[in-house]
Amino acid sequence: MSALRDAAGTASRRCCSRLVNHPSTERCNRMKEKDMQVLRIWARPLAAAVLSAAWIASVPLANAQTPAPNAQTQAQPSNIPDQKLDAAAAAVEQVSTIKQSYQEKLTSAPPGEKERITGEANDAMARAVTDQGLSVEEYNLIIKVAQNDPQIRQKILQRVKTK
Repeated sequence: MSALRDAAGTASRRCCSRLVNHPSTERCNRMKEKDMQVLRIWARPLAAAVLSAAWIASVPLANAQTPAPNAQTQAQPSNIPDQKLDAAAAAVEQVSTIKQSYQEKLTSAPPGEKERITGEANDAMARAVTDQGLSVEEYNLIIKVAQNDPQIRQKILQRVKTK
């Protein structure tokens, strides 16, 4: 760590890319640990958001390149009722909006608030799913099936486009 002089002429040290007026590396380590906690908390939802966005964006390409379904895929039909597909499509839109909104809040939040904001985001996303009449587990299962079944994926995308 290099010592710097602030406006008052006192020595300061650069810690975690922030200028602080104490040489304590313990505080620096705590700050890094909090940042890692936030990263761990957001890793799965963020990965799910990225995968969902990539999945939605790649559907036309996937449909153009998808060969005819094989016997194994046909033997394993996905019987998801239209009502559940409607709910999943509505939930996808709401969850995506919530993720974007909270991501913006997280980037501008002070380090001490990030964990609270992450919890709020997770609660809001779960509420958005359950408000559509699905459990979080049902929603995740439908999304997983849609990633592997082009017909289900297309049905969900049609519902999203018509809203």
